[in-house]
Amino acid sequence: MPPAFPKKKAIKPNCQMRQLHWGKLADAKIKGTIWENDVSDEKVELDIEDLEKIFAAAAKKAEPKEGEEDSKKKDAGPKKPEIVTLVDPKTSNNTAIALSRFRRAPEDIANALLVGEEMPGDTISSLLAILPSPEDAELVQGYDGDKTMLGKAEQFFLAIAAVPRYTARTKALQVRASFPERHHELQSKIEDVSEAVTEVRASKALKTILEHALALGNYLNGGTSKGAAWGFKVDSLNKLIGTKTLDGKSTLLHYLARKLASKGVIDRLGDELEHVEPAARIVWKDEVGELSSLEAAVKLVNTQITLDKNESFKSSMGTFHAEAKTKMETCVELKTKTDSACTAMLKWFGEDAKTQPEEVFSAIHNFLLTLEKAHRYNLECKEKEEKQKRLEEAKAKANAERNRNRSTSGGGGKGGDRGRQGTVNAAAEPTKGGQPSWAKKGQEGPGIKKQDSKLGGPKGAGIGVDGELAAKLMRRQETGGKTDLVDGATRAMAQGIRQRQPSFKKQGTRKLEAEGAARKASAEAPRKASADAPKAPVKGNVSNRAAMFGGGK
Repeated sequence: MPPAFPKKKAIKPNCQMRQLHWGKLADAKIKGTIWENDVSDEKVELDIEDLEKIFAAAAKKAEPKEGEEDSKKKDAGPKKPEIVTLVDPKTSNNTAIALSRFRRAPEDIANALLVGEEMPGDTISSLLAILPSPEDAELVQGYDGDKTMLGKAEQFFLAIAAVPRYTARTKALQVRASFPERHHELQSKIEDVSEAVTEVRASKALKTILEHALALGNYLNGGTSKGAAWGFKVDSLNKLIGTKTLDGKSTLLHYLARKLASKGVIDRLGDELEHVEPAARIVWKDEVGELSSLEAAVKLVNTQITLDKNESFKSSMGTFHAEAKTKMETCVELKTKTDSACTAMLKWFGEDAKTQPEEVFSAIHNFLLTLEKAHRYNLECKEKEEKQKRLEEAKAKANAERNRNRSTSGGGGKGGDRGRQGTVNAAAEPTKGGQPSWAKKGQEGPGIKKQDSKLGGPKGAGIGVDGELAAKLMRRQETGGKTDLVDGATRAMAQGIRQRQPSFKKQGTRKLEAEGAARKASAEAPRKASADAPKAPVKGNVSNRAAMFGGGK
């Protein structure tokens, strides 16, 4: 067992942090790995305040059944008595159906096998399925009757049985038909794995990710048994998303994505790790097995060429075998190098020797996908914040512009309110003698107009709604009324004089019109009325208006 790596100094966070549940590598496994010299969390400067703020521990529908075949379906026709069948009916029927697809006579098919004629792969596969078994071949060859009276299957079996080593020969033809596709697919997969190993070990962006993840994990796990780690298992990268922030709205993965995006790391990952995705889908053991199978197939061709005596077959298959042998040697050499590179990569990461390459590639690929999603999510959130900020700024600008327009508009705003307030104060303000100064001089006073003669009554008889209200208030004050009543009425006038004044004027107008109508009616009444009948009184304007507001002497 190699000597243990030096104990790493533990980090003590300023507060209890949320933990990252990663696979910490034992110190004894660090020697000779990427964690020894290539990756160091000491190169990463953490924003401790921001990190502690965010990651503190507190605060099938069933398929319809196929219809049953018609039990009453009749055969194409009654078999002729002279046809001889030797094999079982099922084999005979299946063979006859397959032969109808070839559209070639049995003797023609047998000759193609003999000389090694090139045929499509699916045709050869179908032919392999109906080749006669040794028992069936012996059966038809032992028939001593009229062979022309044999059935289709029996005649096919008889023709094929005359070809030496017909099963091995057909398999050799199948190898030739399928080799180009199988070899190309196998070669591409081995190359993908080889390229992926090279990219992983050379990627600077991946090393930066590992460094930041190591630094974040050691700080979050500081003060615990999971802290003070020199390295971690690669699949621990996919556990970053499981550590949520304090507010539960984000994760450690999104935090890492923001930090990496500012350094341009995420943009480089696609180019630096281009072959990781296809390599993640390749099961290395299966490809090694496929390589062995293809090697055995090429050897079978060589054996058949050696044993066969048909020169046409040997010439046709010999050319193919020479090319296939060269390609296989190159493929085997690449597989051997890739296998060694995968083993070295696992050791470089400090992974278990039993770990398969696709496990490492899948872990990295899955992490890259989630990292990209987290990066897009961060960009969307940033865009929403900027949009909201622009809306708020536009709203504030519109409000400021509206306020400026109000302050510069004439006759409105606070200036008009102050003018109305001054009118009310002047109307209600008493002098030393208990009367307003304008009342002593016989003036109309602020906000008080003389009664229009059209409303009925002599000019000056009515003092207007505003003046009347002010006079009423003044009389109440002279008779011992409370001063707060006057003050309250004054304030009310200041706040709603524009709304009340039209209403008061309408009431006064209706009252005067009613009085005028009454006087006119009484003037036109018959003079025969009784002398003691009282006439409709014509009341004074001032007293009638005073009665409208509750009276007053």
